[in-house]
Amino acid sequence: MEGFVDMDGQQRMQRAWVSMLRAIAPAVLMLAVTAAMFIVTVRTITRVGENQLRAKLAQLALNAARMGAAHLDLDLHASITPESSKAEPAIARELGEMRRTRMANPELKYIYTMRRVDGKAYFILDPAPETDTDGDGVVDAAGIWEPYEDLDPGLAAAFEGHEAFAGPYTDKWGTFMTAAVPLWLSGQSREEPPHGILAVDMTASRFTRELATLHKTGEAIELIGMVSLTGIACLLGVLGWGRAKAERRATLASRARSEFLANMSHEIRTPLTAILGFSELLEEERPSEAGRAEYASTIRRQAQHLLALINDILDLSKVEAGRMSVESVECSPVAIIEEVGSLLSVTADGKGVELRTELEWPLPATIRSDPFRLRQVLINLAGNAVKFTPKGRVTIWARLSDAPDGTRLRLGVTDTGIGMTPEQVSRLYRPFSQGDQSTSRQFGGTGLGLAISKRLIELMGGEIEVSSVPAEGSTFAVVIPLPERGSLELSERAPEAERAGHAIAPAEVALRGRILLVDDGPDNLRLISHVLRRAGADVETATNGREAVERVREIGPDLILMDVQMPEMDGYRAVREMRRMGVRVPVLALTADAMSGTRERCLRAGYSDYQSKPIDRGALLAMCARWLDETPGARIAA
Repeated sequence: MEGFVDMDGQQRMQRAWVSMLRAIAPAVLMLAVTAAMFIVTVRTITRVGENQLRAKLAQLALNAARMGAAHLDLDLHASITPESSKAEPAIARELGEMRRTRMANPELKYIYTMRRVDGKAYFILDPAPETDTDGDGVVDAAGIWEPYEDLDPGLAAAFEGHEAFAGPYTDKWGTFMTAAVPLWLSGQSREEPPHGILAVDMTASRFTRELATLHKTGEAIELIGMVSLTGIACLLGVLGWGRAKAERRATLASRARSEFLANMSHEIRTPLTAILGFSELLEEERPSEAGRAEYASTIRRQAQHLLALINDILDLSKVEAGRMSVESVECSPVAIIEEVGSLLSVTADGKGVELRTELEWPLPATIRSDPFRLRQVLINLAGNAVKFTPKGRVTIWARLSDAPDGTRLRLGVTDTGIGMTPEQVSRLYRPFSQGDQSTSRQFGGTGLGLAISKRLIELMGGEIEVSSVPAEGSTFAVVIPLPERGSLELSERAPEAERAGHAIAPAEVALRGRILLVDDGPDNLRLISHVLRRAGADVETATNGREAVERVREIGPDLILMDVQMPEMDGYRAVREMRRMGVRVPVLALTADAMSGTRERCLRAGYSDYQSKPIDRGALLAMCARWLDETPGARIAA
């Protein structure tokens, strides 16, 4: 009997377990499926994150390689032989330039160039230290034409004409990623194998740590997901929120980019409409003398506006890319303020706005700053003040103030114009943004000037302050840190009528001498020749660098004006060839390339001076006169 009871109890227990398992089976199955789906999702997200990190890594390395290639003197690179030495002045300068590129990027460890001959790769330029500065016993530097063993696929791809990336990887020097770009000589077809390659090695340890953290985070999330359905739901919710937030950021960025391009298109097309329209009227109609002068004046005014807009866009792009540089030289702040007031006086008078200058003495006789950029900022601030002041006055002022850590020079502009609300002030430094849309429609402009001015002053170690009251006016102040007042050379009175720079009128300059003008643009050649001949110069012309090299001894010029980017032989190669021929007369660069570093590259190549296009007639003639005066009768020996 007892055995029967025990058997019956066991059966009931078994049936109870079976019933319970049947009841929870769907939930268990759902949990397993959900957990599996969660694990797959987490691993997918981890893999996507890893790919994004690698893509970021590749972009950083390739950008560094492209920057190095852009500054490389390819003509010099092509002339380096196994007998060349790193001590040669031209090669030493190029190695110094490569070191500066490396120092500008803290994560850039090595930068070097290579060439391949008969399938074997050789180092050409490697600016790494000759000694073991790392203390690891491994010499880092490679010599000129030193063989490179075991060419990896990334470098091999660059030798085939492709930009390539490899990494991160670890070797005896550390953990790096490598990027390489092909190098083609001027005039060389991209269908041909490149002349050589430039490669960089960037420290990858930070990215390796990020990859490890990413994987560990994914594993931890998987564990949490397997433990708790609630945790899974919460984590999926967090991931979904993060994804939605990223999508919102991407949408806002896309919208901002679209608005920027739309504004830029509008601002460029507006002056172009006037330039093209009035040009057509000059061709099709027969206007009176006064009408022709009015048309020409409009074209010139709109072209200057278009040039200022392009300069602003280039400045903004250089600032955003971190490639804007400022000088630190002795300059007179008072002279700069006086010049700004003089430049804007005509505009203010035309609007009936009183423009005055107030200087609170004493003021520094000189400060160390960038006079060109400081003048640019003050012209922007004062120009805006005149623009947004329908009536009343604009005051450009300067004063000293003391602070716990030194003295401050405050250069400011105060107006009695339309003023701004706090909300409008908060939008001031956004590109293509003004107080509001009605302001833009009524007064015009892009809003780029303030965005650039703020960044320029910050690069110079200062800041811009603003205060404004609607319908009463605004005050903008540039605040520049200075040493203690006691160490400054202060002036107690206004200097004589001194200017930071004096624009010379073309009619004031008379040129005496023979000039060889080299430009591949027929319209530019005709225009500049006309300007030079009107000033009294004897002008001969050539249409490319090769023709200029062939004619230079025949013509025997006193001065050479030469473009940089030309067919057959560009200006860099032409001026080097002239210098090798013994030509010692000044060669002045005229180029439409106004980007940072162009002037320095021209001077390294052998040019004597530089001016960007479009030309300023007064500045061009003044530069020519100066070089002709410094080298009178410097004809080239036959």
